[in-house]
Amino acid sequence: MTDVAKFTSNQLGKDYTKVLQWLADHHDGMLLFPDYPLFISQTILFERPVWLQGRNANSALYMTNPSGHTLLFASNGAVRIADLVVGAVVDRDIGAAGILITGQGQAGTNGFSTLERVVVHDHSILVSMYNAGGWRIRDSYLVNASNVALQIYNPLTPDSGDSLVEGTTFDTTHPGTTAILWHTGGGLRVTNNKILSHAYGFMLSFTDEGSTGNLIFADNSVENQTESCLWFVNSGSKTFANVQIQSNQMISFGPQLIRVETPGGWLFDLDISGNILTAAPGASQIIFLGGRDAFVHGNTFAGSTVAPVVIGQGASDIVVSGNKGPNGLI
Repeated sequence: MTDVAKFTSNQLGKDYTKVLQWLADHHDGMLLFPDYPLFISQTILFERPVWLQGRNANSALYMTNPSGHTLLFASNGAVRIADLVVGAVVDRDIGAAGILITGQGQAGTNGFSTLERVVVHDHSILVSMYNAGGWRIRDSYLVNASNVALQIYNPLTPDSGDSLVEGTTFDTTHPGTTAILWHTGGGLRVTNNKILSHAYGFMLSFTDEGSTGNLIFADNSVENQTESCLWFVNSGSKTFANVQIQSNQMISFGPQLIRVETPGGWLFDLDISGNILTAAPGASQIIFLGGRDAFVHGNTFAGSTVAPVVIGQGASDIVVSGNKGPNGLI
């Protein structure tokens, strides 16, 4: 273990970029951060497995430059970050991430990294997982993204082990944002999270890099989204299967809560069950503009008196049964 406090002093406003980059280049294992904030002006690059551990709630790292990522981990080995705040004191450029975890080199993949009790705030992208599989984000706060809170893009790991987002709060004051944006790489479990005040709570956007499957979206509270709580949209030619949307509470100010916009059979095997879905007046809860082999059952529809489930021409084999609406079973 290396105590970062031995290399720094409690001088607010001092630039610690060179100190932290030297530690990243020369020390393996755990870096224990001090109980005061450190300020940096350039990306800190880690090219080996590392554990960043905060001492208490005052352990923080703040970026003072609009451009560049704050922490970039380019390692094929596992990364762990715990009890640390990663923020910014300036408005960040589009695409600038607070934490970016990826593999080493163009063909490298990162596996089994962990973020626990981490606060990331005020970046364009708060956390980005690129070619990273089997990772865990637990009991964290991803707050005030100006574009995306958690971005997942894994073209080299389409068959990687399940990744997990659990017990994490997503919130923002910026309009038009997405809490979780998943492009490719399977599978993913999103459980027991609170997602607040985004345009989209969760977006799955298929790409051409991998045919993947297995999404479990369960026991989440998704509130006050201005567009959709969940949006599945096809931007490539690959397929995605086995989607379980279960036991969530969703409230949206937008035109629908769940929108499946994958013309044809690109998305199939959906189980939407046991959810409490509260829509805005005049809005449907679920809209299928694509997808097939979906089973919508055991849900409670509230907040709107229009048809809760709309099935468009691009969808097929959608079964709706045993749901509770304002006027009884549907």
